[in-house]
Amino acid sequence: MSGRDFSMSGEIPVPQRRIDNEAPHQMRTELLNAVFALADETGMGPSERTLYDAVTGSLGVIAAVNPYGGLRRRASEHLNQADWPRSFDIVLRLVPEFARRGRLAEYRQAVNAILAAHGIVWDLDENGALIRVLPQIAAQQVMSCIQELSNGEFHAAHELIRAGQDAFNSVPRRDRDACANVYDAMESVGRTRFGGATFGNVLDNLRAAGTINEFTVRTLRALEVMRHNHFGHGAEVRFSLSSAEVDFVYLTCIAGILLLVRL
Repeated sequence: MSGRDFSMSGEIPVPQRRIDNEAPHQMRTELLNAVFALADETGMGPSERTLYDAVTGSLGVIAAVNPYGGLRRRASEHLNQADWPRSFDIVLRLVPEFARRGRLAEYRQAVNAILAAHGIVWDLDENGALIRVLPQIAAQQVMSCIQELSNGEFHAAHELIRAGQDAFNSVPRRDRDACANVYDAMESVGRTRFGGATFGNVLDNLRAAGTINEFTVRTLRALEVMRHNHFGHGAEVRFSLSSAEVDFVYLTCIAGILLLVRL
């Protein structure tokens, strides 16, 4: 989970990371220009031809032998004609081309500089995976949560939080799955630690024992209500939480898990 704030030299402001479910055409062109600038024809590679073939092949386009305007220009034209998620498919497709040549760090730096400059909410991590950028303290909370649940006692919750993280980082993000899985992870932790068949039972047990503040119980109860109304199993309403609300649910459940583990 990334918490870095790309600001280039620190003197040039970059947009807030707010562009979700989109890949602006200008960004696509700049992205491929930055990537093709890393091409190496002397044997270190990948070559421009390798990059062009990888891009066109991933987009389902028949690669031209000698495309008009050159390999870089034609690859950009193809990418600009594709649906927006394909831009991020290309980012991932090119990871092994650079990784196998020991140049993943260079590739990441080029890609992330473009994503940051255009305010894109995703980032390419050191493992070559796309992740959503979070404020540093929030990213640390997520990683702390995953580490806490690595204890065998919380195996089920650990699997759920990983599924929630995958949904949260997906392109496009799978909002309902992200909310449902992270909430289920919190419920699993609560049931493991404090008993009960549901999260409501967990909260009843905590209240009866006087383990946590009444206002904290109310906050967690409000999450339970939101879950039943928006993303719980058998919810009757269409999922309609905004992107910011999904962030709120996800991070509040992460905080809830850490609270329950540490009580």
